[in-house]
Amino acid sequence: MSSNMHDFIALLHKAKWLLGGNVLFAFSQWLLLILFSHFSSPVQLGYYSYALAITAPIFLLSNLQLRPLLIADINLNNRFQFSQYFSLRVITVVLATILCVLFIEWQNRLAMTIFMLVIILKACEAMSDIIYAHYNANKKTVFISQSLTLKSALLVSLSFAALYLTHNLVYSLAATLAGYVLVLFLMDIRKSKSALKPIKIADKQLKALAIMGLPLGMSVMMISLQTNIPRYFLERYFSVELVGVYTILYYFLLIGSIVIGSVCQYLSPYFSEYYHQSKKYELTKVVRQALGIALGLGVIGLVVSLPLHHFIIQMIYGSDYTQYSYLLPYIMAAGVFTYLSIVFGYLLTSLQLLKIQLPIFMFLAAMALVYSYIFIPKYGVLGAAYTTILSALSQLLISASLVGVNIHRMTAHD
Repeated sequence: MSSNMHDFIALLHKAKWLLGGNVLFAFSQWLLLILFSHFSSPVQLGYYSYALAITAPIFLLSNLQLRPLLIADINLNNRFQFSQYFSLRVITVVLATILCVLFIEWQNRLAMTIFMLVIILKACEAMSDIIYAHYNANKKTVFISQSLTLKSALLVSLSFAALYLTHNLVYSLAATLAGYVLVLFLMDIRKSKSALKPIKIADKQLKALAIMGLPLGMSVMMISLQTNIPRYFLERYFSVELVGVYTILYYFLLIGSIVIGSVCQYLSPYFSEYYHQSKKYELTKVVRQALGIALGLGVIGLVVSLPLHHFIIQMIYGSDYTQYSYLLPYIMAAGVFTYLSIVFGYLLTSLQLLKIQLPIFMFLAAMALVYSYIFIPKYGVLGAAYTTILSALSQLLISASLVGVNIHRMTAHD
């Protein structure tokens, strides 16, 4: 037991820069959500949450999972240059922006403005992400942490100042966007100029890279749809305000997902390397460490939320949302399954199990649709919590089975 704990601590120490930067950035976004709940109206918060629910699947599709692909490529094949990954990301971000614009509710000025700002924020995030992939693949995570730390500081300070002065979510989002743009152009792109050359939008190899990434992009889009389908049902059957309620509760789960995702981002090069070299002992050990961290974090979140859910919601979001505090343990129960699923999701990509992912996640999105249809019209936001639990459990069972079978095959081969 003490040996396992020592391994966990050692792993977290090694991943401290990537983990610290991602957690700080996620916390700053959560803090922004908390500020919105206190200083803006439930309607504004609802429109913001709904805009995220619409844009997230589209941008995840357009990202084509280029970050884990780049990491695996550098550690296995070196088939493409970083500048080609960046060039493709520029193209897909433009296409995603155009597609998102089609969903804007033009007759509602407030919804339209919030939607436009969220679209541009997502575009900036996507461009920074591919730059981070370059440093992640080369195990130079200090820069990623520095960039995310600066972005977090600007996000909180600028958005809080605008929100405090105006009590208007639109001005706060505009201030947030200013911080994103500053970091993207003055730090991320400026620091990576040498690696980005030459950028060729018409490069014929980009088509091959896009074809390779498309199934993965569609897979993560399906994962996002699986997460966001309850929001669509809440908006359709109830109100946009309930979309905001579900979002602020779901963020407790999302923070833990960022932690586990950061650990897996750090471990992805090792997953690929050990699998490629058939180092079954090393691969199994590092997978167990990642799963141990995921399970431990999930169980802690659930245990803490059971007796303290009312206090936690009161303290963080205020009395306006305490009537929904009973939902927190349900969300954290889903977190246990979700955190474990994240580990297996990274393993699916690192083990080059690419083609199977799309049908899996299409099936899971369809199941989320079924769960939502059964539970949400009848139980409202509680039904959304039921859907979240069942969707996470379904994903865990399927992804764990696939990874287990393939690692066993590698072992049997040896």
